[in-house]
Amino acid sequence: MLWSVLSGNVILAATGGWAGGGEDSPGPDVEAKLVYIWALERVDPDIVHGNDSQTLSRARAQCGTIEDWPDDVDQQVMSAEQRFTSPDHPYGFGPEIAAQINELTREYICT
Repeated sequence: MLWSVLSGNVILAATGGWAGGGEDSPGPDVEAKLVYIWALERVDPDIVHGNDSQTLSRARAQCGTIEDWPDDVDQQVMSAEQRFTSPDHPYGFGPEIAAQINELTREYICT
């Protein structure tokens, strides 16, 4: 099943499962993914830079870091800085934005 959601300039398509999750891990629903992309674009549009699927893949990987290092916020921030890059931000968006990315990732993607 393929769902498409259009909101402003954000188009998000999702299939029945979660790319990167196991069979028993349904992951976030379409609405959560849409809100996540929208929220990241409000922080800085270049975080997503027109590539929703890559951003969601990075988010799911970031969930692993958040789960593996639950008490180490510095490690989580460093990982988000390294993971969330773009052509205009090849070294990440800095610790402040990385912390915001982690908050949004925790809220909408890590399930």
